Amino acid sequence: MENYRLIEPCGSFEKEFERMANDFKEHGELDYPKYYYGNFDEFLNEIKILKSGINLPEGYVATVTYWMVNSNNEILGSIRYREKLNEDTKINGGHIGYDISPSKRKLGYGKIMLKLLLEKLKEEKVSNILLTVVQDNLASIKIIESNGGVLRDTVFSSSSKEYMKRYWICL
Repeated sequence: MENYRLIEPCGSFEKEFERMANDFKEHGELDYPKYYYGNFDEFLNEIKILKSGINLPEGYVATVTYWMVNSNNEILGSIRYREKLNEDTKINGGHIGYDISPSKRKLGYGKIMLKLLLEKLKEEKVSNILLTVVQDNLASIKIIESNGGVLRDTVFSSSSKEYMKRYWICL
């Protein structure tokens, strides 16, 4: 059986990261990965700054990033955790955001990746997690619900101009 784990981004995975970034680009998803503009070292530095929570741009909150890798050290996706929420992330983002590499979708990796992070957070004594999703993103809704997400409400996002479903997961 395949072995999956979450790792914090690091330099030894640069080639794998480039492969994943190119997969998003080839599928027309040019807004991912955020903060990556072709320089891997600068990207890693941005991730470290976000994790530290120090001197962040207005509206940003401290965010820890993980990559899910398989036993071949292939990066399958990225997942981010925000311990504290602001008014924007209460609607757009929640505590957790994730992305699966486009060519790796519909294979159950999103479900596994969220489960791994929830297990890690449970060990850290985190109790309640808010996840938000655009109301028509059925794949992500399925991932959230399969990990115990309970629909709280649906709200309109003034920034994205879309309705967002908000789910709670109690650990």
